[in-house]
Amino acid sequence: MALDAVRRGQPGERMKLESDLNMALGNGELELFYQPQVELISGQIVGVEALLRWNHPELGLLGPDEFLDIAEETNLIFPIGEWVLKTAFAQAKQWQTACFPPLRMAVNLSV
Repeated sequence: MALDAVRRGQPGERMKLESDLNMALGNGELELFYQPQVELISGQIVGVEALLRWNHPELGLLGPDEFLDIAEETNLIFPIGEWVLKTAFAQAKQWQTACFPPLRMAVNLSV
């Protein structure tokens, strides 16, 4: 399966990607990466932005532009959004427990 086939509108490939996305949450294929937000004057990290990626077993690491439309159309966006929030909060708690300085965390959610 290739994303190009999905983009060209081949129904079988799109259905496969939908099915894969449905299983991705339970299979631990979704990941959050944290991009630092740096204050320009001091050079200090003052926050992070949580960035969602899907580590697809066949297609590799996919950015949100490659799967969030499908998630929204199939209502998978709600459990994915819940997972993102829980995971980001858990990471923030780990940083707090490790005595990291307080950081703002930006998390993008679908309306």
